[in-house]
Amino acid sequence: MRMTQALESLGLYDGVVVSGGEPPLHRELSNLLLLVKQRDLKVRLDINGSFPDELRKLLDLGLVDEVAMDYKVPLDMYGLAGWDRPELIARSVALLAERQCGYLRTTVVPGLHTDEVLDAIRAELESLAGGRLSWILQPYQEPPPRTLLAKPAA
Repeated sequence: MRMTQALESLGLYDGVVVSGGEPPLHRELSNLLLLVKQRDLKVRLDINGSFPDELRKLLDLGLVDEVAMDYKVPLDMYGLAGWDRPELIARSVALLAERQCGYLRTTVVPGLHTDEVLDAIRAELESLAGGRLSWILQPYQEPPPRTLLAKPAA
């Protein structure tokens, strides 16, 4: 199915959420969002915040109405999340606070997100966003156990 056909099928909806695989990484994202906006649909972008320059461009073009950004751990612990440039995360938070166009969320993982870790995140967000962004704590969901399907009898 072509993208324009897929978008035509959205007639019952008033918006689209673009998520997964860190959307700002994709060169064609602005073209996709332009097609969505041309159909008078709202756009929410789900991101991890690691590409603030790309995010700023999308916001400047008016292609995004709301941003949901994951804030995983305090900035000095971002290496645990596989990211060695926490200053980019901080820039994205500051941008969202400046534009007041999104919210932050943290998936609380037992054993990782202690009271001390959550307090450190709270302090960082106050410093970076000055109370201008909502911060949502969501519970970690244990994935279902994997099952192997037996091969059918021959």
